[in-house]
Amino acid sequence: MKWIRAVQYPYSATRTNGAGVVLGSSFYLYGGYDGKVRLGDLLRIDLTTYNLTRINGSGTTPGGVWDHCIAALSDTQFILYGGRQADDSTGIVNNVHIYDTRTDTWTDVTPNNSTSSSPAPSARFATGCTVLNGSFYSFGGSDGTLLNELWVLEPRNWTWRSLSPSSALPGNVPSPRSFTRLVTLGKYLVTYGGITAMNPITISTDSLLYFYNTQTGE
Repeated sequence: MKWIRAVQYPYSATRTNGAGVVLGSSFYLYGGYDGKVRLGDLLRIDLTTYNLTRINGSGTTPGGVWDHCIAALSDTQFILYGGRQADDSTGIVNNVHIYDTRTDTWTDVTPNNSTSSSPAPSARFATGCTVLNGSFYSFGGSDGTLLNELWVLEPRNWTWRSLSPSSALPGNVPSPRSFTRLVTLGKYLVTYGGITAMNPITISTDSLLYFYNTQTGE
């Protein structure tokens, strides 16, 4: 097994802290930072020809953002959540957007439910996110303070719900962290690593894998 260099793209495609996802035979990459500005463009790379296309999608786009997360919602749609539009806390966003590859259309589905009866997570960046059985999950990140919250967003009504392990023993819940990853394994969410301190930046020394059972809530 080895890496291959597929093609050299122009500098306009160069960036850091963007987010991407594979749908079908295409890789989609949105946003990031090019050393000068926060980018709000969507790139598509055909994984059979390695041709790169900048897509001018219609609808309400997420705008220039970095440190956001993206996950596949279906074979033809992905969901983009959170991120930063500026370096300070005023630039952290809590927006949720859906992109449909069939119509090249963006839709803003950000829930308007920040009430005590139907809460929503604070604006945050550098979260881990994934989709399991049609539900969107977000773990950790930072809203100016490192977080270890787990939230689920239900696409059927675009409502957030906070999840807490029902039988969490000391040490069973991951410590607050950002830039972690969240993946699925059957009925489980799995997370590992990340940044556990910001000033100075400290990479997690926690070598454990953490599993969350989405059926039992533990």
